[in-house]
Amino acid sequence: MDFSFNIISWLLVVILAAILVLLIHHYFLQKRRMGYLLQYIESNDYSFRFHNGHVADKSTTKMLNKIVETLGIVADNYRQREQYFELILNSVDTGIIVADSKGHILQSNYAAYSLLRRNVLTFLDQVFPVDENRLSVKSANMTLQGEKVTVFAINDIHKELENKEMESWESITRVLTHEIMNSVTPITSLCNTLLEKAPEGSQMQQGLATISKTGKGLIEFVENYRQFTRVPNPQPALFYVKPFVEQMVALALHQREDCKLQIKTSIEPSDLIVYADEGLISRVFTNLLKNALQAVGADNKKGIISIKAYLSEQESVIIDVSNNGPMIPKEDREQIFVPFFTTKADGSGIGLSLSRSIMKKNGGELSLLCDEKRNITTFRLLFT
Repeated sequence: MDFSFNIISWLLVVILAAILVLLIHHYFLQKRRMGYLLQYIESNDYSFRFHNGHVADKSTTKMLNKIVETLGIVADNYRQREQYFELILNSVDTGIIVADSKGHILQSNYAAYSLLRRNVLTFLDQVFPVDENRLSVKSANMTLQGEKVTVFAINDIHKELENKEMESWESITRVLTHEIMNSVTPITSLCNTLLEKAPEGSQMQQGLATISKTGKGLIEFVENYRQFTRVPNPQPALFYVKPFVEQMVALALHQREDCKLQIKTSIEPSDLIVYADEGLISRVFTNLLKNALQAVGADNKKGIISIKAYLSEQESVIIDVSNNGPMIPKEDREQIFVPFFTTKADGSGIGLSLSRSIMKKNGGELSLLCDEKRNITTFRLLFT
């Protein structure tokens, strides 16, 4: 009896010991698995999966794999949302900079690089002080993940003033042309009617003919200025820059068969494309080439007009139309895009202002660059 009891006792002890060993093994196995799980999560690797061991581990393995799969979905959604907001941030014209309390720049958008004319932004020392005549800066403080940060918004004052000035000129021109047309059109129409009844060769006929001719000339004059306020809404599409430039150059040279100067072109890369209204941009190009030909002189053998198209560091398309003709006087450079301002005896003062208006409607810019040392005048078309 005692012998049987001892055997049973020893068997129970062995079984309990085996169960204890299995529990300890299971504990350390799950602990090791949780360690792996945390390591993979810290390294943002959600592609791994736990494999089934013993039958008893299947439910635990399935649960752990479900956790990993769920965390992977959450991480993917977070990355997509981050890319979405970054895309929006890089699409605005306002420069955005986020910096910590030590002055380290944590984030910035394309507009910030462009406005500050920097290739790299690491510290706020690269930002301040800003050119207050050109840029305005607003800031706001907030706490991000327990750390105090400052968000800076940078805007181009000059660009905003240009837009307001352009809108004002368009409004003034619209009102003036409307009033002039309303006054002159009926007078011209009445003169034409009276001309039909006036005696042939009489002073009345001559006077009416003069009034009619002057009225028609004034109407034609006003119609030219109406172009400034009647820029059609662009119908943008992708087009290749190289064939476009070649066509514009050929057209300009065809109109001046006696042209002796050189027109050099450089398009890099050769398959460079622009998203804009090709018809409207051709009007801008025609005007710029016409001005360049007049500045250099078509019969000037030493005259050079160069057209260079390329991508900026912010991947904006830039087309420079340059010439080595006489420089524009410094006092005229600030007024060159103002409507009705002209330095030519027979100029209307509409060409460059109309060209800038077209570029703005196409989401671009038209600016003047003067290189005094090289005696080069450049009109830059920027497509953002």
